[in-house]
Amino acid sequence: MRLILILTALVGFQSATASNTGDFINPSLKNFGGWGDVYYCEMTNFVRVSNEGKTTSSRLERFKFTLNGLEMGAMFFGKGGYLGGAYVPIELGSYYPEEERWIAFDRNTTITFKEGMLMYTDNYIAHGATLISAKCDKF
Repeated sequence: MRLILILTALVGFQSATASNTGDFINPSLKNFGGWGDVYYCEMTNFVRVSNEGKTTSSRLERFKFTLNGLEMGAMFFGKGGYLGGAYVPIELGSYYPEEERWIAFDRNTTITFKEGMLMYTDNYIAHGATLISAKCDKF
């Protein structure tokens, strides 16, 4: 019994220490399939709409993102290009890793992903809206 109390105290201390340093990974998220997966994507559409309603097609890009289970789960985009360095939180209530389907969003951005197809939209007062569609493969 004494050993169980000591182990429980140590685990609690390690969790509290990790959360204070920002290294804590929610234990329930570790069990989700897909965290850590890397996807490579190729745009099929890249369209911008100005505040005046003018539509412009931009040069298609390739990009990658990683599903990360830190904090509440997020999509981290690789360096370079329009999405370079972006971090968009995943809505866990809409995360279905067995179907490769989820929704990620923040204040200005919404991303839906289903079976290898990514749809990205953003809307900023300063420059209008952007729509990106891309086909993605997991590696």
